[in-house]
Parts: sequence; C-alpha cells; structure tokens
Amino acid sequence: MPDETLLTFTGYLVFRGTFVCRLAVRGRAHRQRVRITISYLIGRTFGIKAIHRYGRYVRIREEHVEKAHAWFRKAGPLSLTLGTSFPASGT
Repeated sequence: MPDETLLTFTGYLVFRGTFVCRLAVRGRAHRQRVRITISYLIGRTFGIKAIHRYGRYVRIREEHVEKAHAWFRKAGPLSLTLGTSFPASGT
C-alpha cells in the first residue's frame, strides 16, 4: 500500500481519536526502517548482476547505473534516508 494512502488514513484515525499520534509516528518510522532493510538485502543479494541481466527490460542502461553510483558516492547515506521520506515526483 502506498505511504500516501496509508498516512492519509492514519491521520484520519488520529483525528478521530482511534490512533495515538505518537504511536502512529513510531509505526511509520518502523515501517520505513523495514522497507529500507528489505531493499538493502535485495540489492545486496542480487545486486548489480541482476541489473545487468534484467535492466534492459525496465529500460535501465549502463549510463543510468553509473549516474546512480556517482550520485550515491556524493550524497551518501543521507540520500537514502531523505529519499524514502518523501514521495516520488513522478518525473
């Protein structure tokens, strides 16, 4: 379920008094940590080999991989934390 949908419904339940805001925020943080960990494990397990093998099916080219590597070298772990905290722009 997309975070935007889940958080909207959670906010409604907090407003109605069904959920406690502090616990809802903790739940969101926990969900984010679990998602990051699962994504890391998938990447660590299958890694660049899977991208080279199957990337063409989802239009991932070598220059995309190089650009991503350069960006992560520059931005570091902060980019992962912030990147999973905000919805994608769709562009």
